[in-house]
Amino acid sequence: MKWLNLFFNPRGCIENRQFGIGSLILILIVLVMSLLWYYFVTQDVETRNFILINTLFNVRLCLIYPFFCVLVKRLHASGKSGVWAVLIILLFLVLSFVAQSSITAYYMLDEGYVDEVQKIVKYYKDENIERDVLMEQLWHHRRQMLDRTYLPVICVYLLFLSIGCAAVSRMKIKLQNNKYNANYLKAFD
Repeated sequence: MKWLNLFFNPRGCIENRQFGIGSLILILIVLVMSLLWYYFVTQDVETRNFILINTLFNVRLCLIYPFFCVLVKRLHASGKSGVWAVLIILLFLVLSFVAQSSITAYYMLDEGYVDEVQKIVKYYKDENIERDVLMEQLWHHRRQMLDRTYLPVICVYLLFLSIGCAAVSRMKIKLQNNKYNANYLKAFD
């Protein structure tokens, strides 16, 4: 199968093997992009490349469409509508957002992050210390929070993606009475 057709065309059907390979490739790309994003975000304020950080984030967002195409093709092979792919992706995004918010809130409250930041801001206001020094201290604390939360968040994303891909790959292919069957053989070219 042509890889561009697999990742950028939602028409047709694919079998388990192609779905597994396509999903694995996309998951690995997301993992690499996430680790690169983390690396560049945690750089010092002076050396951070904001254009690269935004580009990496936007590329990760753009990977939703290839996930959608691969998922729709697999759903078509099982005789289901591609609308289910939209619902599955929305569920993944909501669960991921809730997990990220929960993990971040846990570390912020449990580790005393908010109290520490408030103490720093109060100290610098009382002492009339320069804004740059304050920002550097706040950035140091934010980086500590990122160090604690980013790995669990990535693990949760990968867990959700893996569970979703495993569930979809377990669907049986229905060749008879499948309204998407007309494109079935074309998808395997």
